[in-house]
Amino acid sequence: MRINKKYYPYPVLTSYSDDIKNSLYETNIKCERSGEYYKFKFTSRTSNSYLSNLIAKTEAVYCIHLECSTTAFRKEYSSHENKFEFSIPIAKLKDTLEICTFIVADKDIENYQNPDASEDYENASFSIEKGCVLAVGESSDIKIPKITDELTSKDSIFIIIRSDNPKDHTMKIDSANDRLKIILPTNDFNNYNVLKSDVYNHPILNSMIIVPALIFAIQELKSSLTNQSDWADKKDLKWVQTIQKKVELETKKNFEDFLKDCDPFEYSQELIGNPVSTGLDNLAERISEDDSNEN
Repeated sequence: MRINKKYYPYPVLTSYSDDIKNSLYETNIKCERSGEYYKFKFTSRTSNSYLSNLIAKTEAVYCIHLECSTTAFRKEYSSHENKFEFSIPIAKLKDTLEICTFIVADKDIENYQNPDASEDYENASFSIEKGCVLAVGESSDIKIPKITDELTSKDSIFIIIRSDNPKDHTMKIDSANDRLKIILPTNDFNNYNVLKSDVYNHPILNSMIIVPALIFAIQELKSSLTNQSDWADKKDLKWVQTIQKKVELETKKNFEDFLKDCDPFEYSQELIGNPVSTGLDNLAERISEDDSNEN
């Protein structure tokens, strides 16, 4: 959604008009990937004391509108705080995310009269309804990084391969090398290759394949701590060092101490961004879309 220059019947703070003088409305947004989500950090400020006071009294609110034309994702987030965060599943965004920012009325305002309004308004006051725009920020775009298949990329700690044994009918895990090797029976491997082409399926595949592999691997690490020879064989493997770095960075704990106390079932999900929740959300959304199309 692109914001064209729009003029209002009451004074609105914008960069393209002098409705409100000697005032700024500035915004900043940062995006980073966290597991199965994009995490956004939004910062907003206005130098206009009248608008700031309305926000402090919860009569106005900072608002950000996001739109991705590729996926048809549209949503608004708002807060009375000038800094807030929110997360969006990676499957909902692709290519370019268009961003528009506003300050909007959060309640009906009977006597809206900004002291910094242009003389053209002759000190008039206005009745403002909830949802009306009071300030317009600059529009911007965020380029969404292309989602690669993290399960098989060269930087991943996982590799998924087809079993060369036609009698195999279950998934197997090999943790003895630098990458956790996940071995799928032929039919499962073929289905995986078909499903992974749709980013909506990634958290579902992670829940079905990666989480069980991590549970096995972390439980194996916990067990190896009781035998120094076993631990020595494991600790220098790339996949172990990758997890160790993440644990020590995020928890500030010694890796061995963390392993002794951690629950492999819970931590395996946390380690890759709780894909179970995202996967269930995606499945529920698909079912809702199918039901809507049938009606």
